[in-house]
Amino acid sequence: MDAYYIGTDISRLPVGWQTYEFPVNAASLTIPPGWVVTKGNGQPGTDADWQALMHDVETMGVELGEPGFFYPFGIWDLGLDNARVTRLQR
Repeated sequence: MDAYYIGTDISRLPVGWQTYEFPVNAASLTIPPGWVVTKGNGQPGTDADWQALMHDVETMGVELGEPGFFYPFGIWDLGLDNARVTRLQR
């Protein structure tokens, strides 16, 4: 299974550093708004798939572009600094 969240379109950003946050509600019983879950073969995932995935996260990543599309290399010049994963306090 896999899941992804499409954030802000960064193709026309202002110059300089920007801050982005991507919410991941791992305790949700349903697929949270904005997230897409698939069974890893392109078939849509279910709420149960979301729950199973959140119990066994193996890889996290940040990618540019929309999943399922090919983009030529070298069209963006980007940097990443201070990436972190935090847990919200309840």
